[in-house]
Amino acid sequence: MLSTPSWHFNRRRPCDRMRDSTNDAFFTAESLENLSEALVREAIQNSIDAADMTSGVRDVRIRIRLVPQATGNAKSMLHSLFAGAEKHFESGIQSTNSNSVFKTVPGYFVFEDLGTTGLDGDVEAWRLEDSTKNAFWSFFRAEGRSSKTGDSLGRWGIGKQVFPTASLVNTVFGLTVRTDEPNRVLMGSAVIRSRTIENDDYDPDGWFGLQENTDRPVTPVIEESFLNQFVQAFQL
Repeated sequence: MLSTPSWHFNRRRPCDRMRDSTNDAFFTAESLENLSEALVREAIQNSIDAADMTSGVRDVRIRIRLVPQATGNAKSMLHSLFAGAEKHFESGIQSTNSNSVFKTVPGYFVFEDLGTTGLDGDVEAWRLEDSTKNAFWSFFRAEGRSSKTGDSLGRWGIGKQVFPTASLVNTVFGLTVRTDEPNRVLMGSAVIRSRTIENDDYDPDGWFGLQENTDRPVTPVIEESFLNQFVQAFQL
């Protein structure tokens, strides 16, 4: 039986390279006016590439919302989503104010697209040979790689990094309604600094979801009651 949805981080083995992601440098280049510009542009580009073309018409609608300070159900949901993982984020956030992040009233940014296929693909796939045309794999399990081909606007697997880069806790939660089964899934992803907690070293990557054991990939949440709480809390 799978565990309760939570954050999962991999311990660094003695044979592993000490690695911290440098993808945020892509968004600090002089060619970008500011991070908010990159956030909107890259996110919309990904949505256009994922347009559902079954009707022969590309009709994608975007909804963007910024809530500087969460209240009510959203505030409670944010605290519960990070419960038990505070030490990892406080140790792994690059900001000099990282220790105070969880002591303030949290805010959140919502980006929704409608008229897309969602993040299709096998949610348990992890091998490169299983990644072809697997948008879920590309978004949550790959860095610097993409399953996009042909005339797609973005094919470098970099644009998605704008979400955690824009986050104070370097985190993104993705709730996607797909044409594949399971139809609706939720997973979280974070890229924070390598760190040592209670004498254990950890890699930068973290995933919010379910995990049978440490040798298996983290899988998304599919429980309807949890997904409904998420939807209601953030008014999706």
